[in-house]
Amino acid sequence: MDIFSIACTLQNTVYELHAKLIPPLHVEAILEAAITRLEQLTRDPKLAHFGRIATVPADNPLRNNQLYASPMK
Repeated sequence: MDIFSIACTLQNTVYELHAKLIPPLHVEAILEAAITRLEQLTRDPKLAHFGRIATVPADNPLRNNQLYASPMK
């Protein structure tokens, strides 16, 4: 489960709690599992699927081929 999946699960859980579709104890268990998984992901950034961008080598020749936002005139 990556960070995006955790966010979707938490969004659905909040909706279901608000709609009274699941009891609060189930929500508590889901939140504890999400916290545990987030702690695992912060310990190992390769599992989070967002650490790859930060590990680009400095001598990468394609680094200057990125898109940049330019202000409108």
